[in-house]
Amino acid sequence: MWAQHVPFAPPEVTLAGYRRYDQVLRAVSARFSVPFIETASFGLRGTSFYGIADPIHFNNRGADRMGRDMAEALLSARLLDPPANASNAEHSTAVR
Repeated sequence: MWAQHVPFAPPEVTLAGYRRYDQVLRAVSARFSVPFIETASFGLRGTSFYGIADPIHFNNRGADRMGRDMAEALLSARLLDPPANASNAEHSTAVR
């Protein structure tokens, strides 16, 4: 799939770029004492989470998974205040 839809960027080059990007994000996070949220455990692997013929960008299912799991991670790390009640849960959450 990758070679057909993204012929200008071989998978190994793109994946190496993502690994380097991850290293830089972790270093900047550490340097500025900003928490780093690891997303590998969110389970966003496989074509069901990405756009048709787009192995990089999320489809609706992938975006929903990323958003929900990121919100959980931010709440678990106490980086967001939880909503005061269920009716507020659909509104934006205060950032600390």
